Amino acid sequence: MSIEIKLPEPTFSIKFGEFRSHYDDINGKGGVYFLYDVNDSLLYIGKSSNLYARVNQHINGHGRSAAFAKLIYRIDVILESNDLYRELYETYAINTLRPIYNASKVFNAKPSDKQYDIQTKIDELVTEREFMRHEIYRLAGKFGTDVYYDLEDDLTEEESENWAELAYLRREYRKLNENITELRKKINGK
Repeated sequence: MSIEIKLPEPTFSIKFGEFRSHYDDINGKGGVYFLYDVNDSLLYIGKSSNLYARVNQHINGHGRSAAFAKLIYRIDVILESNDLYRELYETYAINTLRPIYNASKVFNAKPSDKQYDIQTKIDELVTEREFMRHEIYRLAGKFGTDVYYDLEDDLTEEESENWAELAYLRREYRKLNENITELRKKINGK
């Protein structure tokens, strides 16, 4: 006997800045939500009978969401009023898509040594990426709200060095994300 589950396409795909404008679309409605970062890495999957209230808690960093609240860039929502379907979709999606911050509902078959080594490398890269992200924010903060500059402007030597370091960190950050994505594909057998 086999069970086949097919996730519906998202009803809404909402950018972080547009979330509040979708209040009427999702407030008081049930469904499953998928939280992504700016690089389309899946951060978290959840379900709720009131999507607006629950996603808003994540955005505001309540509870365990504090670890990823500032990373949320996009929210995909599947509207589903049936409690059982929500539960099935959420559990299936978590175990199939393996979001970064979901710990519960994950079926953990004993990993092979190779999978364990790959997961250890992923964990190391994620830690390095988080450190790099904080360094990028620190450097960008030196420039105030203007994170871009006009090439015609003269920069002090310190500003020039900071811009060069910021550009380097951003390139390295992208490379880390690519490595993490590739390793996740290996561990999931894709």
